[in-house]
Amino acid sequence: MGIYEDTSLFNMDLYKESYEYDTLKNSLIEIRTNKKYTCTKNNWVMTCHNKITEKKHHLIDFIEMGRKDLSYRMYRITKHKDNNKNNRDSFQIKGKCKIVENL
Repeated sequence: MGIYEDTSLFNMDLYKESYEYDTLKNSLIEIRTNKKYTCTKNNWVMTCHNKITEKKHHLIDFIEMGRKDLSYRMYRITKHKDNNKNNRDSFQIKGKCKIVENL
């Protein structure tokens, strides 16, 4: 796990995610898995998160989307239950968003 600048060795099709934004609930829903993220907005960035609990870890997935430049960053923070220690940005993907509206 880590931050990779050169993605030529990876199948990036796995990371082409589609999300639907629910304006009433202020949440983001990943279409493929139906995973729900709670979102907050400021003038420039919308930040969404989803908490996952496993046997030995607490995982928090974050998605940051640039509201002006459509930048995309997904990262994960892992917290070990035993020692409550954070392993920040244990996984990160950067890219661009494309807005598709259903009429």
